[in-house]
Amino acid sequence: MGDRAGAFFSIFIAFLDRQRLTFTYTNAGHNAPLLWRPHSERAEWLRPTGPLVGPMEGAAYDQVSLPLEAADTLVMYTDGLTEARSQIRKPFGVERLEQITSMRMADGAAVVVNELVKAMRQHVEVELQDDVTIVAVRIADGDSRVFGAGERA
Repeated sequence: MGDRAGAFFSIFIAFLDRQRLTFTYTNAGHNAPLLWRPHSERAEWLRPTGPLVGPMEGAAYDQVSLPLEAADTLVMYTDGLTEARSQIRKPFGVERLEQITSMRMADGAAVVVNELVKAMRQHVEVELQDDVTIVAVRIADGDSRVFGAGERA
C-alpha cells in the first residue's frame, strides 16, 4: 500500500434534525459549507471545527449545532466546484457560489444545485480537472419539511 506518512484528508459529518430543525456538524478541514439565511439576507460560512485528519496526532474536533428556520438553504460541496478553473485559470470561487445560491434559493434545493453545475460547466468550458459533489438542503416555508438535492459531476 505504500508509505502513508504525511497523508491527510478532510471530513465533513453532519446531522439534520428535521423535528427540532437543527443542523449539527463537525468539519475536519473541509470546505466551509454555505448557510444562506434569507430572513437576515446574509450568508454564514460554516468554518472548520478542527484541522485536517492525519497530520496532527491527537487533534481535537468540535461539534457545532445551529438552529434552522424556514427557507434557510445549506450548500455543501467539494473543492472541485470552487477551484474549477476557466481557460484563463480563474477559479469558480466562493463568491459565485454565494451569488447563485442567494439568487436561486427560493426556487428550491434542486434548482440551486442545477444552477451551480450549469454555471460551473460554463465557467470551465473544458473537461473538469477534479471531482465535484454538491448537496443542497432547503428548509420548506411554513413547516418542518426539508427538501434536498445532490449532484456529482
